[in-house]
Amino acid sequence: MDWKKLIAGVAPTIAGLVTGPFAPLAMGATAALSNLLLGKADASDDELAAAVQNMTPEQQIAVKQLDMQWEKQRQDFLLAQGQQELDSDKLDTQNTADARARDIALASHGENWRADAAVVFVCLGLISCLLSLAFFRDRLPGEAVGIISTIAGIFGGCLKDYFNFEFGSSRESRQKDAVIANVATTPVTVDIKK
Repeated sequence: MDWKKLIAGVAPTIAGLVTGPFAPLAMGATAALSNLLLGKADASDDELAAAVQNMTPEQQIAVKQLDMQWEKQRQDFLLAQGQQELDSDKLDTQNTADARARDIALASHGENWRADAAVVFVCLGLISCLLSLAFFRDRLPGEAVGIISTIAGIFGGCLKDYFNFEFGSSRESRQKDAVIANVATTPVTVDIKK
């Protein structure tokens, strides 16, 4: 029998860790469960399955307590991950603010000719690539079509970055920031069901 399915009724967090995307935590949870039930951290799946299937009521209580500890570890892991993303977003925002301040400082008579020229060249490059593909695709070798398509994608990315710089990031990005800020301030609660 699969011990991961058997343990789900008693310790849902541990079951979720060992079957989900939390690989760093899953190994530790498995070792802790193995140590608790068998007195060794490196039990085989068959040994764990037998131990889980034959748990005493005292062991079930101990496993529930272990599950609570791992739920806290999982919450801490998610919180740290959210904080890391939040710090990264703050750094991006700061970099954008610095770049915008520089843009204002470079502007002469209300216009930044260097930035305007860069956008014009990017637009001309993108249009050139698209026209080349539209009119000469049949005459170009496949490798050239691939290269021109890649260059067009790069120009498109530059244009997207320009619009994000000028008009701010997308609405979805702002929503993501709000979710991360909410995760960072939400208290963690653990519900134990007997």
